[in-house]
Amino acid sequence: MKIKVYPSRLSGVVTAPPSKSVAHRAIIAAALAKGTSHITNIAYSDDILATIGAVKKLGAKTRKHRNSLEVIGCRAYYDVSYSELKETLETTEAQNPIIVDAKESGSTLRFMLPLLSLLNKKVRFVGSKRLLERPLDAYEKIFAEQGLLFTKTDDYVEICGAIGTSLDPMYYDVSGNVSSQFITGLLIALPLATGPSYINITGAFESKSYVDLTIDVLKKFRIKPRYLESTNDTLLGVPGCQEYHRADYCIEGDYSNAAFFLAQNDITGNDNINVAGLNPRSKQGDRQIVRLIKNKKHKIDLSDIPDLGPILATRAAFKKGKTVIYNAKRLRLKESDRIYAIETELKKCGVDISSTDDCIQVYGMKKGKKYAASTELSSHNDHRIAMSLCIAALNFETPTVIDGVESINKSYPNFLRDFKRLGAKFEVLEV
Repeated sequence: MKIKVYPSRLSGVVTAPPSKSVAHRAIIAAALAKGTSHITNIAYSDDILATIGAVKKLGAKTRKHRNSLEVIGCRAYYDVSYSELKETLETTEAQNPIIVDAKESGSTLRFMLPLLSLLNKKVRFVGSKRLLERPLDAYEKIFAEQGLLFTKTDDYVEICGAIGTSLDPMYYDVSGNVSSQFITGLLIALPLATGPSYINITGAFESKSYVDLTIDVLKKFRIKPRYLESTNDTLLGVPGCQEYHRADYCIEGDYSNAAFFLAQNDITGNDNINVAGLNPRSKQGDRQIVRLIKNKKHKIDLSDIPDLGPILATRAAFKKGKTVIYNAKRLRLKESDRIYAIETELKKCGVDISSTDDCIQVYGMKKGKKYAASTELSSHNDHRIAMSLCIAALNFETPTVIDGVESINKSYPNFLRDFKRLGAKFEVLEV
């Protein structure tokens, strides 16, 4: 989709969309429970639809409603243990792998990989080219150490194993400076092990807030991983033989997507946009956006908040002085190389921005200077780049054409609707 955004001022109330991060975790936990869980305040973004499809492969059933999801856990069909589920699946299509389409969802892929290995059956994950290029080294190492099948090609990832069932409970070393999604995947699967397991986070523990969010969601389904005392939160204990219990769960508002409107308030120097539905005590790391804006930070550590990178760089373009966004290397491994993408597009608009492998430097707007796009802007097929450019375009001197805006469906399918309700002026040039 291609749109033309005109300089506009936004005002009014917008409700933050449901947190995609929370929804992934809640859906998977509900799928593992015996009974029916009701998940309310849910949005059916492309990533969430991928996870719903994946849990069906595990044996769960779902019923979609407009703003809620019923999840009938796989344990609802089996009286005793997961071994019965495993046996059932092993005798069905025994020669063919289970196919899971993760689309572009890194969470779906990394959360479900260790979980679906419990089935001791071949499972083949497919998805977008960019998704399959993202690193899976942490899991590849674990599977290799246990002699389990792990095949990664340009077109799919195929596994076959029994993590958490036939293996002895283990002590897992996971690097803390790679995606926290690996740790979350283990936290979801290992409670089903026959005994206690341990996850040791080595090196700098980045994106810890996402692990804390996982623990918070799992507790609602009566699963109890915890940080062990005297380890400075680097060693997690996961008791085995646990059982997921059904729960009714309301998904809280998403700080990652609320950040676009909060940043627009800061760019214009007012609070004309009121973002409702946010939990001030949320475990979401991106809740830091409120503090960063309030404190007018010009040095920003992105290690725990990588999803805020594009909009923080955009915001910096309109602020005075130099802003340095560091520990940003993982942005290069997202739906796009987000450092390259935001730098390339903002440069087209006259923004003084540069980067290194791990850092973004933005020199803010000088007095009397106006920005205007010299050519059409591209989303790089990345939802967070698309939404950041839409916010930037509101504040440019002339209308701006942005291509690839349909990428917003990955996380915030109602973004353009909310954008328009708040007063943004734009027209669709091409669907």
